Amino acid sequence: MRETRIAKPYAQALYSAATEQNILDQIVADVNQVLELTQESEDFDQFLTNPILSPQFKSEMFQQLLSETVHPLTLNFLLLLALKQRERSLVAILQMFLEIVDLQAGRVV
Repeated sequence: MRETRIAKPYAQALYSAATEQNILDQIVADVNQVLELTQESEDFDQFLTNPILSPQFKSEMFQQLLSETVHPLTLNFLLLLALKQRERSLVAILQMFLEIVDLQAGRVV
């Protein structure tokens, strides 16, 4: 329940920004790419959940890993999550974003 409470406002903000900029399809692709990375790489998952790593270090790593493969909106969103120390909730936030996309498109979740 706590994850949902944290995830929903961030997911809604990302959805709003993507639709306002008319880049929803690109952001959906980016979100799927990042979710795939979290599922396929145990190191990336540990990086996200490691409380010892500073928000600045995590931001730098997001930039190094993803700056050339995701839209700037997606990257800035990830940097915001690192700054706000919400990267532990990344998977829940991105999954909630995809649920919002489906709901807005009229697809059953």
